[in-house]
This record gives sequence, C-alpha cells and structure tokens, in this order.
Amino acid sequence: MNPGYIASLCLFILFVLYWMGSLEAVRKSARKVIVGFTAALVSGAWDIPVRPSLSINLSFLVAGFLFFYLWSREAANQRTQIFMAGLLVGTSLFLVRYLLYLDPVLQIADLLYCQVAVSLALTVTLARTLPEAILISTFGTLAFEVFNEVWQYTLFGSAALGGMAFLDSLILSTLVSAVGKAFILSLYDHAFSMYKGWLNFKKEKRAGR
Repeated sequence: MNPGYIASLCLFILFVLYWMGSLEAVRKSARKVIVGFTAALVSGAWDIPVRPSLSINLSFLVAGFLFFYLWSREAANQRTQIFMAGLLVGTSLFLVRYLLYLDPVLQIADLLYCQVAVSLALTVTLARTLPEAILISTFGTLAFEVFNEVWQYTLFGSAALGGMAFLDSLILSTLVSAVGKAFILSLYDHAFSMYKGWLNFKKEKRAGR
C-alpha cells in the first residue's frame, strides 16, 4: 500500500466518529485534531530543504504545531506529565526500531504495525484521560521521527523528517491509541457501576434482615 493511504483512511474514520457523536467527550479537541491532521496530510507533498542531505516535510511542522497548540492548553502540571510520557513512548519506539534493525527475525509484522502496537500499549498505560492519550501518542510519534531520522543521518548521511509514511504512523497510532483508551475507560466505568450496584444490593439485603 502506498504511503498516505492508511493516513487518509484513518482520517476518514476519525471524521465519521466525530460526525456520529462518538467523540463527544473530546469534541473540541477532536475537531482541532481532525483539522490539523487534514492540513498535515495536504501539506505532505512539500519538502523544505535545509541542506542537500537534510529536508523537513511540511507535514512534520504542521503536526508539531498541532501538538504544541493542544499541549499548551493543558494545565501546567499535566503538561509536564504529557511531555515526559510522550518522550518515553518516542524513546521506546526508537528502541524497538533499533532492536528490529539488529535482529530482523524478531519482526513478526510490518514495522508500522509494530510501532502502533507499542504506542498503543504504552499510551493506554500512561494516559489518564482520552485527551492525554491523543497528546501522548502524537508527541511519541513526533519524537520517534526525530530520533529515527537522526540515526538514519548518522548511518547514511541523509535524512528527511516527515512525509506520507510518517503521517501513516502518526494518524494510525493516534486513532488506535484513542480508541484503545476509550475502550479501557468504558470498561472501567462499567466495572465501577457493577461494583456500586453490588454494594447497594448487599446493603439492601442486610437492611431487609
């Protein structure tokens, strides 16, 4: 599949979820994320040459601006936690990428899906809310892109930040992490409601005696 197709499909799914009202809990953030990702996808056709062996795709700058805009609107104590969690996700993604480079036998699936799986596992563990999951996953992918391209530059003497493959990873990771976190929160709420119902039942049973 050509780079950019997965990003387009995930963006369409996000739009459908938003239109259906499934993202009502994060409606304002979701609208900004969809607009930001759309702008990043459109801008993915333009590269900004920094030097002959280094370029930055405009999509990377748009995605970075989107993250820092949403991140700056969080509470001060949350910003530090989100930044450090995203940095942990990005570092972990790079370590997985480097491990698969050293031993390709460990790669049981396409690299993109391995990255998404790691991002999902870490994001749902570190994030406390759905907006945090979106920000942590986004920053983790941005940080990984920087780490990976710096490594590529040391190996081959050239690097290109951003691009359609980067957008595939970014939007797919964000979508999967958001859905995963929403599912976990839903399970937690359901379990808590059942527990409260069980406690009320026990109280009523004791009162009946």
